[in-house]
Amino acid sequence: KLSAYEEMVNAMIGICDEVANGKIGEPFLLQDPTLEESPFSANSITDFTNNIKGVGTVYLGKYNADGSINPIPGHNITLSAVGAFILWFGWFGFNPGSTLAAVGKWELISSVATNTFLASAMGGISTMIYTQFWYKKVDITMVINGVLAGLVAITAGCNVVGPNSAILIGLIAGILVDIAVVTIDKWHIDDPVGAIAVHGVNGLFGTLAVGLFATKDGLFTTGNFHLLGVQALGVVAIAIFSFTTSYGILTILDKIMGIRITRIEEQAGIDSVEYGLEAYATFE
Repeated sequence: KLSAYEEMVNAMIGICDEVANGKIGEPFLLQDPTLEESPFSANSITDFTNNIKGVGTVYLGKYNADGSINPIPGHNITLSAVGAFILWFGWFGFNPGSTLAAVGKWELISSVATNTFLASAMGGISTMIYTQFWYKKVDITMVINGVLAGLVAITAGCNVVGPNSAILIGLIAGILVDIAVVTIDKWHIDDPVGAIAVHGVNGLFGTLAVGLFATKDGLFTTGNFHLLGVQALGVVAIAIFSFTTSYGILTILDKIMGIRITRIEEQAGIDSVEYGLEAYATFE
């Protein structure tokens, strides 16, 4: 329901994001400065936190009684690709823009932009190669998700990793997203566009990748486990808090006002029921 969605967004943005950003982005729980997490552009807040909240909202919808999957393909792959390119372009405002300045920070902002591009491009390439090898055909919808997975995975560490590490992060993200989509479907979690795989799984990976690939304190670059442990602590804290809070909020909303439309309204189309307009007026 639109009304339930509005209340859910208000509660989650007003409560979950503020707590996560205020308590997890700063020294966490013990107020120990050595436990400060490093999510550039608030990656662990924006992607991982909100996706874990999304997991708490999932209903099982596209599966048959015998457990088989009822695929719901997108109606226009061209528009999907255009949307991905727009998002890809916008990410260069998100990551480099998070430096908050260009003048006097030329080296930082150029490094962030370079790492963002390398990881995202490699994410699409690795997904393309992986799907060709695994399914004998390139899956363009998965390639789109591969690019987005690379963007998500590099965001937390785009200011602290080198370009070679950015390429490796994108390569892993592009493969990880396809594996995650298939696994999530096997678990019968209804995620029609792969959002959990892109933002949740790769938000988690990207946050941990800081502890693995950071040039100063990363495990693979210095042999130091401390930063990886801090990032892992942040991931666990975010997951527990976001899931339990979102699940609790939705349970309360379901009891008070109901969060799902009726089956008849689903068949008529939620656009026509909630907004009074049909999204596809010529479709029969």
